[in-house]
Amino acid sequence: MSGPAAFDHFAIKVADEWIDYNGHLTDYAYAIILAAANEEFLLSLGLSEGYRERTGRTMFTAECHIQYRAEVGRELVRATSHLVELRGKGIRVQTTLMREDGVEAAFGEHVYVHVDGATGRPCEFDEATRTLLVATLSVVDDS
Repeated sequence: MSGPAAFDHFAIKVADEWIDYNGHLTDYAYAIILAAANEEFLLSLGLSEGYRERTGRTMFTAECHIQYRAEVGRELVRATSHLVELRGKGIRVQTTLMREDGVEAAFGEHVYVHVDGATGRPCEFDEATRTLLVATLSVVDDS
């Protein structure tokens, strides 16, 4: 990927209750961790709880796809998120989850829809928010 620097400020210690009977991170916990990482990313973009309180608009998760790439134990994991697409009424975020040893543990792709809280319907971003998001876009290199 190229473009603005990735958001790589998220880290979390795997909780004991997320470990399955095989001694590894259970599948639902990957989703919890990726969602928490993306919430921090949305916060960094100004699209979290404060945005909802200020504007009456919010972000809803519309799709989530996870690729499990390596087992994770009781360890610290880090996530790196990229905004890879800006749609009229939403965004697409790709997040990579890394183990302590640097091995890629999972890859998540999430689509978020921008929603007007008063109507409950998807809505366009205002011009200032759209400008910020365009400046944050990363380009996916498919070569």
